[in-house]
Amino acid sequence: MKSILSRHSRGAVFKLLPCLGGVAVAALVTAHGAPVSAAPSPGDMAAQVAREVGSRRGVCVVLGEPRGALAQELARRTEWLIYTQLPEAREVAAARRSADTAGLYGSRLFIEQGPSDHLYLADNLADAVVVPGDATGIPESEVLRVLRPEGKAFLGKRPHTTLRLMKAG
Repeated sequence: MKSILSRHSRGAVFKLLPCLGGVAVAALVTAHGAPVSAAPSPGDMAAQVAREVGSRRGVCVVLGEPRGALAQELARRTEWLIYTQLPEAREVAAARRSADTAGLYGSRLFIEQGPSDHLYLADNLADAVVVPGDATGIPESEVLRVLRPEGKAFLGKRPHTTLRLMKAG
């Protein structure tokens, strides 16, 4: 498998690297190869995720984002059904209010309360899993469990990476 480069809207390059088990890993880097220090905006990240996934329809899981800006942006830009799971009741209530105000809650965007280490979803269901922030509390095994074959995961901050893309085999 060759490395693939994809340009990010802020001049960054999304570099896909080959690895074992048919899982592609990527890091968001600048055109010069340095890691991107500032997080992209929800709109930029939604555009990048939609472009990398390729499909405009399906199920997308967004984790670790209590305000829901990325989930809402993905719902606006795609035809995906968006599922968000947050650990705190107050975060769930705030995210639901925001999504309801945007007219997305209960039709395109679904928000549930649950732990970070176990998703309340069936195996092989999601076309994409997106964790824009700190992904250290979300086990990769759980992400891979809910991803369908050929699904993609965009995992935020973990040791030695800024943003990684995993592709289920």
